[in-house]
Amino acid sequence: MNDTRQQLRQNLVMTQKKIVQFSPPLSRPPLLLAVSKKQSIEAIEQIYNCGVRDFAESFVQESMDKIPQLPPDIRWHYIGRIQSNKLKKIAQCFHWVHTLSELGHAQKLQWHCQELSKQMQVCLQINVDMEPQKSGISIAQIGQIDALVGYVGNCPNLVLRGLMCMLQESEDYQQQITSFTRLASLKETLNQKFKLNMDQLSMGMSADMEAAIAAGSTIIRVGSAIFGQRE
Repeated sequence: MNDTRQQLRQNLVMTQKKIVQFSPPLSRPPLLLAVSKKQSIEAIEQIYNCGVRDFAESFVQESMDKIPQLPPDIRWHYIGRIQSNKLKKIAQCFHWVHTLSELGHAQKLQWHCQELSKQMQVCLQINVDMEPQKSGISIAQIGQIDALVGYVGNCPNLVLRGLMCMLQESEDYQQQITSFTRLASLKETLNQKFKLNMDQLSMGMSADMEAAIAAGSTIIRVGSAIFGQRE
């Protein structure tokens, strides 16, 4: 157990150092979001005890089982695919949603949050590489993006914080930069068009965090680099 605890701490410190190393001088490094799906309560507690307070989950039922067993000051981020029939539970369990991409889901989420008298922080998922198998609104679908931004930006219980993306798998740094920069540019365009103050770019994971940080990421989602490979 002590070996496992030590390894988790080492992994976390190494990841934190990389984030600082990749960040421009004098700039604030992006938030490290620890992706804890399929991880044990004990492993999450170890990372929590090292000072991490933001954790991400992808599966609603697993989250409902875990969250009550963990400290109440954790900020929980939902990063999984959204199903309409799970939106009430997402509203109940989470503080952030990173994967909102449908107007109908936004309307239901607003309704559930209103029922719960809570505000939820929201990022819209954009498919920057326009991969058919990926979730999110294609970056080419400007009308759909505008409609969703227009709705969420005026919801009393949803706080539109920014945009999120997942890149197609590639080790090409320049290709990664190009894709991440598309998302950063879209955020600025939408802020100007709708007179918003979106301040978050949820982009970058273990394999592409260097390019994501160079392109302006404010939230890095890291799982395996901290917890090790899931079984």
